[in-house]
Amino acid sequence: MAGIGGIGNHNQNNYNMSLYGKIASGNKLQKAADGASELAISQKMETQIRTQEALQQNAAMDKAYQNIKDSGLAGMADYAQGINELSIRQMNGTMSASDKMAIQNQIDQYGAGINDMTSQTKYNESYVLSDFKVSGSPSDMISQVTSARSSVGAQTNGLEHNIRASQISAENTTAAKSRIGDTDVAKASSQLKKQQVLRDYQTMMLKKQQEDKKKQATGLFM
Repeated sequence: MAGIGGIGNHNQNNYNMSLYGKIASGNKLQKAADGASELAISQKMETQIRTQEALQQNAAMDKAYQNIKDSGLAGMADYAQGINELSIRQMNGTMSASDKMAIQNQIDQYGAGINDMTSQTKYNESYVLSDFKVSGSPSDMISQVTSARSSVGAQTNGLEHNIRASQISAENTTAAKSRIGDTDVAKASSQLKKQQVLRDYQTMMLKKQQEDKKKQATGLFM
């Protein structure tokens, strides 16, 4: 009987330690024995959550790339607008030849600025405007840059939508995983308290049995 009691106490101690561990960690699925199917589902959800987080990071990097590209295009648009304004002023018949030359020099500088934007705007080590070229009249250049910015804006909006969709998916999956794997602290604490009360009662009964046996043995030798 003592051996059986020892085994029972050992199992009870293990159970109590398991409850302590679940309360401390907040995870009720610490091993497969705690719920094999629930653990498999929880691990699958964890993979889904990490996949969504990775997708968010990728989309965030793509968005940053598009933002840098848009900044470069905005600079090109400013230069193109400047060239357009100077070209209109240059057509004024009251200007002297030196005035027109000065304006032309400024137009050339703006043109060089556009070239600098295409060759120097980069994200990390990637030159984001290296394949974008503008040509034609000032109005043509403005139209080309505006069209490119519209395309960038559409891509950025799409990336923002993807980021938010991934966030919502990860949040929902995390909530579902929590319902499966998180410890119900109040319930676990109640179970632990019941086990402690039971253990105290068993200890008390064992002590009483020992005292009764001792009394019986004393009575035999009187």
